[in-house]
Amino acid sequence: MWSSKWSERNRAISCPLMDFDWRRPMKQFWRIVLFTLVLHLFSPGFSVRGTAGGDEAKTLKREMDPVVMTGVQCQALAGSPIDRYGLYALRKGILDPVPFQIDEVDGSGRVVLTHGHGKGKDSDKGLFDSNDQLVFMATDTGDRLLQPALLPQAAAGCAEIAVTDPLTGEGGWVYLVLFPAQPPGSAVDYVRYEPDDLKVAARNYIAQFDRRFPASAERYGFGKTIGGDETDIIDRVKIRIHMKLVVSFNKTEEDMVVNEIGYIDGPVRVIVRARTTMNLVLGIPATRTVGDTIYYYSYADFPLIIDPLLASTFIGSKGEGSHLNC
Repeated sequence: MWSSKWSERNRAISCPLMDFDWRRPMKQFWRIVLFTLVLHLFSPGFSVRGTAGGDEAKTLKREMDPVVMTGVQCQALAGSPIDRYGLYALRKGILDPVPFQIDEVDGSGRVVLTHGHGKGKDSDKGLFDSNDQLVFMATDTGDRLLQPALLPQAAAGCAEIAVTDPLTGEGGWVYLVLFPAQPPGSAVDYVRYEPDDLKVAARNYIAQFDRRFPASAERYGFGKTIGGDETDIIDRVKIRIHMKLVVSFNKTEEDMVVNEIGYIDGPVRVIVRARTTMNLVLGIPATRTVGDTIYYYSYADFPLIIDPLLASTFIGSKGEGSHLNC
């Protein structure tokens, strides 16, 4: 336990985590579990009471899971410019920076895009506020820091984040550190987006889209980190839609018009926002979706909400959606 004047502000918090296994069938939905996080605030000059040994060493074995926290969960350290934060983990007695990103979220609950014609700014003008998202990978947690002297000398404040697997009780720690100026970060970049080629290059896979029919991927390959060589393993992802109005319509991915709005390209995840419209005849739109595709190094998340544009007498006033992970 940290001995400090802030000890009374310690509190338990939780964040969602996907229980991921990339070998599962694509149609199987993931089970959502909760990581329990404990946030402790301390100052580098304060003394520490605790026992060294196995109880303070990282035991968490989860490797493919992202941890996503909101600013309200770190509110005692939030409120500063996003570029003033660093995230660290203790490994073999050395406190090193680990890859992370803070994505801004606007008042409607959507992440604020940083690239493309749809890029924007949050109303907080670049501050880490209550609904922004701190994102890192569970695999990057480390041992518990029992010696504040190991913190960077320029640190202005720090939050200890303890990540615990509720299924096994295993855990690990990371440290969110606030600086008076932008600190150096980790050189690790798990995933990147190449907009000119419509290509996502992640540590475990590559995904590329056909510019003629960008509603579905034309290329998927596994990365060298999991035994692949990025060889394309698919023809393309095919979409088949049957709609029955006054007459029946059969549509495919070639009937969909996709327009990219913008994207976020961070070291932990890429988020691409696009507007997809499916026309009936003569350019009359039947459905339209605006969705964010989220790419981590180990999986991609494709949430989909379909909004019918025709009168409810033809299709119905309520759209249907699906959530596909692969």
